[in-house]
Amino acid sequence: MFTPKDAMQEFLWFLGLIAALWLAWFFTGGPAKYEAKHRNDPFIEPSTNVGEPGDTYGPSN
Repeated sequence: MFTPKDAMQEFLWFLGLIAALWLAWFFTGGPAKYEAKHRNDPFIEPSTNVGEPGDTYGPSN
């Protein structure tokens, strides 16, 4: 049977995993890396292939 103690232990594991992922993101550059990349160009680059619509995404079969 799943008890409240088990639920709390699972929840703490989940919080620990989220914290570990956040620390890894933060120490590998975090928000500074994202801001440096998108500071001057916040938009997605358009496709350079402006021919037929199928040229961009490949031929439709």
